[in-house]
Amino acid sequence: WKAVGAQFFKKQQWLAASIAYSEGLKLDPSHPVLTLNRVETFLRMRWFNRALAEASRAIELESLTPELHKKALGRAARACYGLEKYDDSISYTMRLPDDKELADIRERAQQRKREQEKGEYNWLELFRLSKQSVYSPDIADFIGPMQVKRHKTLKGQHGLYATRNVKAGELLVRVRCCFVFNISSLLQ
Repeated sequence: WKAVGAQFFKKQQWLAASIAYSEGLKLDPSHPVLTLNRVETFLRMRWFNRALAEASRAIELESLTPELHKKALGRAARACYGLEKYDDSISYTMRLPDDKELADIRERAQQRKREQEKGEYNWLELFRLSKQSVYSPDIADFIGPMQVKRHKTLKGQHGLYATRNVKAGELLVRVRCCFVFNISSLLQ
């Protein structure tokens, strides 16, 4: 089942690969490589909740070598990152603070956390990356001092409310949208 899964994986047929790994896990439920390979297919399919559950289970396996343990931590961190649970992602990477691969995940999670909390974005870098033929920005949604909630007296009506005092010029709401840049307007 491991070999069958690997064939599907090479063809980027993630679901078929995950099914093959699942069949192998029916025969040996604690097989660390099958478990971690299935986690990777879940990540590729963007099934982050399932990937996190499996990676967390894999981390606890006694049969993990140090290299497989590092892979399990990295995959758990990537799953948390995909779920926008940046603190948890950072926490997984801190279990091996000197590892360069995990440090990269940690650095990206810390940047997403700053974006989420402060609305700080590297606009020039986003513009530069937008020139690629296919581009999906890796940014976090800003969670500012505003909240949508039901009005206390108007039946069923919702409104946008400040959750704390805000300062003049502070970013209140950022809506995720596609990026369309006009270079001439940026240079003016």
